[in-house]
Amino acid sequence: MDLMALYEKTFAALSTGGLQSIMEAAHEVMQLPIFLHDSAFNQLAASPNEKIGDYFWDLSLENGGFPRETIMLFYDQGFMQAASDSREPYYVDWGDCTVRPRIQGVVRVNGVVEGYITLLCPKEFCTADHMKATTLITNACAIEMERSKNRNLSENPLFKVFMHDLVKGRVRSREALDMWTHRLPASFRGAFRLFAVRTPAPNMAVVQKYLIDLLDSLHVRHIEMIENDLLCLLLYALDGRSAPDRAREELQVRLGGLQAKVGISDRFGDILQFGACMEQAAAALTSGMALDPESTLYFYEDYRFPFIMRTLAGQVSEANLLAPGIARLADYDRQYKTSYLETLERYVLENRNSKKTLEALGIHRNTLLYRLSKIEELLGISLEDGDTFAHYYISLYIRRMKNTARRQ
Repeated sequence: MDLMALYEKTFAALSTGGLQSIMEAAHEVMQLPIFLHDSAFNQLAASPNEKIGDYFWDLSLENGGFPRETIMLFYDQGFMQAASDSREPYYVDWGDCTVRPRIQGVVRVNGVVEGYITLLCPKEFCTADHMKATTLITNACAIEMERSKNRNLSENPLFKVFMHDLVKGRVRSREALDMWTHRLPASFRGAFRLFAVRTPAPNMAVVQKYLIDLLDSLHVRHIEMIENDLLCLLLYALDGRSAPDRAREELQVRLGGLQAKVGISDRFGDILQFGACMEQAAAALTSGMALDPESTLYFYEDYRFPFIMRTLAGQVSEANLLAPGIARLADYDRQYKTSYLETLERYVLENRNSKKTLEALGIHRNTLLYRLSKIEELLGISLEDGDTFAHYYISLYIRRMKNTARRQ
């Protein structure tokens, strides 16, 4: 048996999708009957898809799986105990399988048994390569089943109700969360992150499919939903670097071509913080589009301060928020043809970095020192005072932000 050919054909089938394609690829190379059942013994795929004279094979083909009494027989004869105990494929040649033995492989997704691979293989033909081949096929099925499971979550009505309640802030306590998670086909332990995607309506389906396929290829569990005309993708049970970190360049190029903009929240460790996560993703999207309209990905960690400043500017009037010295400097500049406000803005927003200020303004160090001294004298302030500097930093930051928005 050619293991390399099996590898190539199996994963070619995996790339196109579908458990049946994987079974057909395996049968083509191994020339042995093979079928797949889920954990409830419903038949998912088989090749060849016809009766072959084996009792269990033909029974499953007729019924789309095994009836209850047959499943009980499997337990009675120890087939299921062997499956629970084994991490590797094992050979079944006892009980009702004595006459026609088979190799059994267990498909696990995230440590949970999701299905069983059965390869009918006479003992005289069974080799170590057949065991390796079964492992390869089992792994391919695990990938496809996890991918399908991710997609099916969004179609689960109960799951949609849960997500709706999360968005509306109705799941706020650990007790309320426990009531839901006991009934849902997913675990929300571990870190999670949220994408908020805005794109022209005609591109929405294409963007949605691309993101789902990308997350599937990275083996990231996710659920998608539409909320306030945004495509929201919740990435959960994250481990290590998450998808946007690992595929940042690809996301920039592919989504940019589809005119999509994506706000990405920080990583959170508790699903009860979903409201804050949602706010972050939306805030990153709004602030990013306003400040960097040519970009595609907006991470909240990069737009945290702009978001805070935009929120502050929207809640407090300019008269109560902005330092009064700014207007006085602007009037002085107009009257005496000076550049004190420009100098102050650059110096403060460069966080008092003289070198960067000099480079930006193209002036000599002595000129900068003179201007700063004159500004402090005119306004009656000291930029070395922490509260004063913070007030001017906030004021000048908001002023620049509003000027940028007006120009756009």
